[in-house]
Amino acid sequence: MKIFRDLSAILPPVYRKSVAAIGIFDGVHVGHQFILDRVVRRARRLGKKSLAITFDPHPAVILNYRNAPPMIMSVPHRLRILEETGLDACWVIHFTKRVARQEAWRFVRDFLSAKLGVSEIWVGKGFRFGRGNLGTIEFLRLLGKRYGFSIREITPIQLDSQKISSTEIRRLIEKGELVKAEKLLGRPVSILGTVIHGENLGKEIGFPTANLNPHHEAIPPRGVYTVRAVLDGKRYRGVVNIGIRPTMKIKKNPKITIEVHLIDFSGNLYGKDIELLFVKKLRGEKFFPSVKALAKQIQKDIQKTRQILR
Repeated sequence: MKIFRDLSAILPPVYRKSVAAIGIFDGVHVGHQFILDRVVRRARRLGKKSLAITFDPHPAVILNYRNAPPMIMSVPHRLRILEETGLDACWVIHFTKRVARQEAWRFVRDFLSAKLGVSEIWVGKGFRFGRGNLGTIEFLRLLGKRYGFSIREITPIQLDSQKISSTEIRRLIEKGELVKAEKLLGRPVSILGTVIHGENLGKEIGFPTANLNPHHEAIPPRGVYTVRAVLDGKRYRGVVNIGIRPTMKIKKNPKITIEVHLIDFSGNLYGKDIELLFVKKLRGEKFFPSVKALAKQIQKDIQKTRQILR
């Protein structure tokens, strides 16, 4: 998937007349997939390119910072999942106060028409855009007749009479209801993090771990989990601990950390991105009377993970 970010960039001719979907797509959940799948299939049927148009950061962060909804995943993670939908390209618009002040008609004329030259635009029901959110779907249809593109409005889908929303999915993840969240996502709950330097406590215990910076993604509750870890395109079995490591007695007011042990892996991980796909919660985080007792429990966690992912 080709990624564009610079509004001043010249779009290659092959991407003009694309079939495009506009949205935040946080979590790329089942509802998003429903739209994107149709965009991809429609574009292929017409012999055109499929394109997603999204924003970074979420417009609410600029327009109403205090009430901005927290995100399920970071932009790099979102792009990784979007690529899996089969999209040909994604344009990430850097949302600023200047962009927010742009009139709806000007966004259509200068970006959607002049810059991209889209042939079709797919949006969710109730979509609004432009300064003051004055750009409605009806207004977009009217401009489409002038600039030569059509509009497809998609009604949100439901699962078992439940509305699918990024807000609800994030709530489920943070409450630890991962099975329910997985159903709405259409795939396992996952986080994407960059390996950073830790305190090398894992090595002291005998089980080296990678400390992850998740870049403000939705994190499941404290505990120990079986995960599948994706690193450099390869999958590994792993055990992840989310918590404050009470047995180690690090310091007062310890921060929650994410540490993953990749089973049967050796090598330098610093600076690499790892995606963790949550399979099952093994246990809650607990205090052990000694490091030896903790190491014994970790060995049990690893064996249990081997059995689960056998």
